Amino acid sequence: MMRLRTWAIAFSIVALILASIVLVFQQPPQEVVNSGEGRDDWLNGEAKDLSDYIVQRQQNDFDWANMTEAPTWRIGDKWTYDGRLDASSVIDDAGVEGAAINDLLTGDSFLQVDDLSIMQFSGEDTLTYSLHLWGTFSGLATFPVPLLQTYTDTLVVRYDAYEYIRMSDLAIMNKSENLQIEFEHPFGVESIADISIESTYNPPLEWWDFPLGLNETWLANHEITEIYSGSSNYVDLPTEDEKEQNNWRFINIEEGFGKDQNSDCNNSRNVTAFNEENKAKAWRWFCPSVGQWSWRVGEVPLGVTGDFRLTSYQPSSTRESTPEISVEMMQRGVNKSITVGLWVNSTYQNMSFAGVQGELFYGCCEIISFTTDENGSAWITLNSGNNFDTTPTFDDLASHGIIAKINGTDQAGIASLTIYGSALGEELRTNGATQQWQPHSLGIHHLSIAASVL
Repeated sequence: MMRLRTWAIAFSIVALILASIVLVFQQPPQEVVNSGEGRDDWLNGEAKDLSDYIVQRQQNDFDWANMTEAPTWRIGDKWTYDGRLDASSVIDDAGVEGAAINDLLTGDSFLQVDDLSIMQFSGEDTLTYSLHLWGTFSGLATFPVPLLQTYTDTLVVRYDAYEYIRMSDLAIMNKSENLQIEFEHPFGVESIADISIESTYNPPLEWWDFPLGLNETWLANHEITEIYSGSSNYVDLPTEDEKEQNNWRFINIEEGFGKDQNSDCNNSRNVTAFNEENKAKAWRWFCPSVGQWSWRVGEVPLGVTGDFRLTSYQPSSTRESTPEISVEMMQRGVNKSITVGLWVNSTYQNMSFAGVQGELFYGCCEIISFTTDENGSAWITLNSGNNFDTTPTFDDLASHGIIAKINGTDQAGIASLTIYGSALGEELRTNGATQQWQPHSLGIHHLSIAASVL
């Protein structure tokens, strides 16, 4: 009898606990509190007349001393960012009744150079960086779980991407992205999307038309081909390859500190991209001190908007243990099709380093071997040529990166050679083409994110 009574009491306690759990889970979902960070204002703002930026420069107007050159990266260079994602568009597009994300998803993200190799792009061998960007972001959301009920709990987004970057100008040639979105609730995990996208940019997309100068502006007309794969019960994926023609205008509109206020980046440059509807689509602050963007706002897959702000930079360990190499131009700007001279210099621990063997790369097809002498230098001459680049401007015919690379290593130096003239002007004179390059009142980026975020 005592044993039966004990079992009855134990059973009653267990039943009471289970009933309590059910009652807790059946409570209506908590209201998601808006953090007030102004997500919708990331890429919106007041209109501004950009006519001051769209003024052709003459040869003596190029302020070489205050222009920013392209960096070179080493395998293992790593940057860490404080990341914020606005994933509300995914839920909105899915049309799931009762679902809501009224808060930004937050988390650390990382950017690392994984490789430097020669890859083929459009039939040409191209020195290419493999750049890895990844991060996990989470925040509060409300979502109806099938066969259960609507819960307020944690939404998790995992983003993993590889960008294949042309070394000579850091233009994006290809990109591979994976986006996983999951909703964690008391009874498990609901997968919202697991999607991969392979993107090709033709011609490659140049965020930085080096050398960068204040008020410099350029056009980027390119076709993006996207191939989707993966699965989702909430988001419709394209069943065929998608092609999109983008016509963007890039402008170096600011210099100094970005809103990230990173102490190493007081000489950063803000390059903002505008679309044909005259709206800011994205912007990046380039920080020469760390050789990378210190603040980036723009779209990641499925319309998710990302905001990434630099928190630390960890140089590759090889930077301390191997020689440095640099390219010293005798003239940074020249007329087309003339012979130019340059020095390739090699140093180690601030001392000249002799006997370094390498190759100089200019354009697609010119490769010149060199060996540094007892002074740690090698003298090289080449023809500037007359090839246009793919970022037409009123300022120049082209700007091309010249790379000096030590054989068998990722050690390299770079300098830009600008060919004077006007790519747009020459196109108009030669072909009578029309380029949409009139002054516009465009939406300039203007963040209204709360002071606590800024």
